[in-house]
Amino acid sequence: MAKIYPDTNWFVDFYQAALDAIDVFSELQKYKSSFVLTAQTVNEFRRNRVRTLKSVATQFRKSLAANPHTTSVLRALPGHSELTTLSSQYAKKGREVLKYLEQLIEEEQQDPVAQKFTAFISDPAVIRFGLTDAVIAAAHRRKLLGNPPSSPDKYTIGDEVIWEMLLANMQDDLIVLTRDHTFHENLSLLAEEFNKRTGRRLILVTRTLSEALKKVGEAPTQELIAIEKEEAKRLDSPPLSEFSQEQLKNMLNREICPRCGKDGTIAGFEGSDGDGMDWFECRNCGLFEDITGW
Repeated sequence: MAKIYPDTNWFVDFYQAALDAIDVFSELQKYKSSFVLTAQTVNEFRRNRVRTLKSVATQFRKSLAANPHTTSVLRALPGHSELTTLSSQYAKKGREVLKYLEQLIEEEQQDPVAQKFTAFISDPAVIRFGLTDAVIAAAHRRKLLGNPPSSPDKYTIGDEVIWEMLLANMQDDLIVLTRDHTFHENLSLLAEEFNKRTGRRLILVTRTLSEALKKVGEAPTQELIAIEKEEAKRLDSPPLSEFSQEQLKNMLNREICPRCGKDGTIAGFEGSDGDGMDWFECRNCGLFEDITGW
């Protein structure tokens, strides 16, 4: 029987996508015995959820900044006083929501998505592969040779570590659930290596849970299919791989989303220990692109 491996960003996307993450986690629980995860995936989720929530908080904070324009003439108009009061109430309630959001960042146990994730990965029916020195050494070698899958920057080896964990531990056919272009573009190479190392098949690399479930003989619910169709509409645009790196930089620097063509925002933060991050986020389709160091 085949198993499904969902990558880190597939879980992290719940913080930005229009779909209801809680509903999707309920679907995952129904088919938990069909899933495998890695220790690296768990660590990456916990780290990236903080980064993503900081981005959400930044955008939400900006949305609270607008105040009604006021002049002596406007103040004399009917309804202006009521508008000012409503604006004040809106800002007050917004600060309350922002305070709660910031609490989620600091206290993982208050985060409903993180709690659903923890419950899922802690279930004994979900297979988890641990990190070993041998896996790390193999991942370093993969990085040096430039073999896929590769991490998005030249320093980390997260994708390499995860793939090596799967190669070292899988005893079933595999389905990878990811939006990572590295897996989709190198399916033939990865399938060949997976078969050689494990004797099993890499059956599919897919972006949707419903397609993955069908491949393991499960029937996805109509609710899940409907959720994924709505999300697909949001993401229905040319892949970023169609653009050169220079084209991407030019569009993002002008705060234009390369996926949907709408306006976005560049934001960032500086950490207390000298680290930091910059990113682009589209207001329309939700594209989140790390531009640190660009």
